[in-house]
Amino acid sequence: MTEQVPAPEQHGRAAFVISQLYYYAAAVIGVGMVLGGLVGLLNGARIAILPDEYQTARDGVRQMLQAVAVMIPGGVTLWWHLRQARRRERHPTEAMFWGGALYYHAVALVSLVFILVGTSIMLSSAVDAVLPPCRVGGFAEYGPPPGDPDAPVGESETRPSEERICEQIPGNGTLRRVLDGGLLLVAAVPFFWWHLRQGRRLTTTAAG
Repeated sequence: MTEQVPAPEQHGRAAFVISQLYYYAAAVIGVGMVLGGLVGLLNGARIAILPDEYQTARDGVRQMLQAVAVMIPGGVTLWWHLRQARRRERHPTEAMFWGGALYYHAVALVSLVFILVGTSIMLSSAVDAVLPPCRVGGFAEYGPPPGDPDAPVGESETRPSEERICEQIPGNGTLRRVLDGGLLLVAAVPFFWWHLRQGRRLTTTAAG
């Protein structure tokens, strides 16, 4: 019994399908970031209008800005990849092995995730620089006023304070976070660009 070998056109079609799957998978990641950011944005608006205990309108505005920091890279990723996928949709295919297309686009997709994480970290750090995070904490001493002759000895006590403390991250914490995000971009962007470029070159003739 003779083994049937797929026609060259089928090989070319498989490589093109892998290429398209990459674009749509990246677009799905963008959708997830946009939806997650949208939920955070709406929740931040709710906090700004009707804050919970220990929350203020400032917390709501800060959460809204953090949500936008996630939505921006997600929205750009969604728009660009979906646009590329649609432009390459109706074109003839040529004979080629699909293994190279799978490798290049898989590496590009992994690198894209690192780029999105790094970009989100940098934008989130910018929000922290503009609106530092607040916390409820510290300790306060409660007791009779100082110098009260009628105050019993040892009456004062130290209890947790509900005072809100809004302060910049100690030291160069914000700058370090920006640099951490930038390092992810420095490492991931060359991998993303080169591998996606190679994958596109494999399927450009087929996609037109």
